[in-house]
Amino acid sequence: MDEPPIRRLEDEWHDAILAHDEAALRAILHPDFRLVGIRSTGTVAVGIDQWLKLLSRMEIEQFSIDVTDVQHHGPTAIATVQGDWRITLDGRAIDENFLLTDVWVDAPGLGWRVARRHSSPYPKS
Repeated sequence: MDEPPIRRLEDEWHDAILAHDEAALRAILHPDFRLVGIRSTGTVAVGIDQWLKLLSRMEIEQFSIDVTDVQHHGPTAIATVQGDWRITLDGRAIDENFLLTDVWVDAPGLGWRVARRHSSPYPKS
């Protein structure tokens, strides 16, 4: 069996975020996608539409990722991604490192789509 193209898909997702390309993002995200995050203000869990609205309000100055691990489990793959970004969201500057866990599923009729992203920031060194 061929290895799922998760690393390539992570790069495509990164590029679509930088471009604010909603059509490309919707082609990558599973219809049941959820972004789950932990921040100093608490937890957040948003679906596709809420996440795209947040993205539309972001000015991205810098954004990089490094896929450090991918594990395949049949029609599911889990990617561990380290990254950092400098963005402005609603006038507030954010400069952070983060660790992501992305859960990809090989959805019937859709192909590989990301169903869940868990995001946790960690301090800059």
